[in-house]
Amino acid sequence: MEKKTIIEMFGRRGFYEILKALNENREIIISDLYGIAGAGTVLDRRNEMLKLKLIYSKKVKIGRRRYVVYKLTPKGEKVLSLLEELIKVMKKEE
Repeated sequence: MEKKTIIEMFGRRGFYEILKALNENREIIISDLYGIAGAGTVLDRRNEMLKLKLIYSKKVKIGRRRYVVYKLTPKGEKVLSLLEELIKVMKKEE
């Protein structure tokens, strides 16, 4: 069931872009992702990615403020790598 769920997510709005942003920034707070898609979409993708263990969260304190930051798991890095390879293959086909 999990493989099917991840494959279904490939086509969902913001999925690839969020994984890519997390990979480029190493850790990110959720509001930094709102430029990719609307807040509701970003929050939905976050919840789905957490459930599938593609990302994880940790709490950090910066100054007086506390934030929840998100990072890719090794599984998330692998999924992103495979997705990027698939994109390259499809572009060659065009």
